[in-house]
Amino acid sequence: MNYPEIDQHILDQWQETTNLLARACSVPVALIMRKNTKSLEVMSAAIHPDSPYIAYETAPLNDQLFCERVIKTQQELYIPNAVMDLDWDHCPEIDLGMISYYGVPVNWPGENTFGTLCILDKVAMHLSEDEKALVVQLAKMIEMSLELILSNQKLEYISMQDGLTKIANRRMFDQTLQAEWGRSIRDQNPFSLILCDIDFFKEYNDHEGHLQGDECLKNVARELALVSKRSADLCARYGGEEFAILLPNTTHKEACRLAEICRKNIYDLEIPHKNSKVSDVISISVGVNTVTPTKEISPLILIEHADKALYSAKENGRNKVVTLKH
Repeated sequence: MNYPEIDQHILDQWQETTNLLARACSVPVALIMRKNTKSLEVMSAAIHPDSPYIAYETAPLNDQLFCERVIKTQQELYIPNAVMDLDWDHCPEIDLGMISYYGVPVNWPGENTFGTLCILDKVAMHLSEDEKALVVQLAKMIEMSLELILSNQKLEYISMQDGLTKIANRRMFDQTLQAEWGRSIRDQNPFSLILCDIDFFKEYNDHEGHLQGDECLKNVARELALVSKRSADLCARYGGEEFAILLPNTTHKEACRLAEICRKNIYDLEIPHKNSKVSDVISISVGVNTVTPTKEISPLILIEHADKALYSAKENGRNKVVTLKH
């Protein structure tokens, strides 16, 4: 699973947590660590003059770090004095002056590893059971914040998804257009848009019924979403029986090629449409527009010209692709 980035307000809370933990346990170092693919990253470090750690620095995974053992075993680790411990007297933390350690695992919901919450000291550590319990309870609070992050991510995803077709909705389209438009201005790359409209869909819905109409919309959406494969591309339900495909950094020629694939693939679904005036199966009309964005041009221009091209396709026989280049 791709986990979301940690919001700044959560990081601010974590900073308060590590500061509190360091003071409560009378140690210079309290850390929230995150495990990445090849490294451990400091997400939060208590502010203390004797701490050698700073936020966002990383250490490569090498099977010698205290936190690695906690993550691998998913058990707490208490090392009162690493210098006197043959298992740990070679640990890189000793080179930083930290000879004692206590850490507990921190996980995303579902027992997926996040990292650790730990404390370190430059002298031998003698923790009470209450101090250990404090670390454990604070780790649980961090896990609760991770659960909240995932819950918010799921809600955000749902709010950006069309309930029927399960592709992006108009809100996601608008937000993505704004973001990618700005990127295209900076990079001076062409930006293309494909607008598609199901031909005579009202007649299909009236004749076949709304349940069958919904199935038709889902099938068309699924097929259109397969055409745009790059991560920056977005296929969205633009409204009713109309769909849009955003194609950042895409030339007019390439957009036209993809538009024709869209038209052909929908036609090849061979969904019967007895009441169509253009074909005996479901077909789409397609408008394409390409713009090289500048600060003086609104992204609405891209939509307006694609919509004009789509209108032209519908006025001139349907089941075809019409293009405009701004």
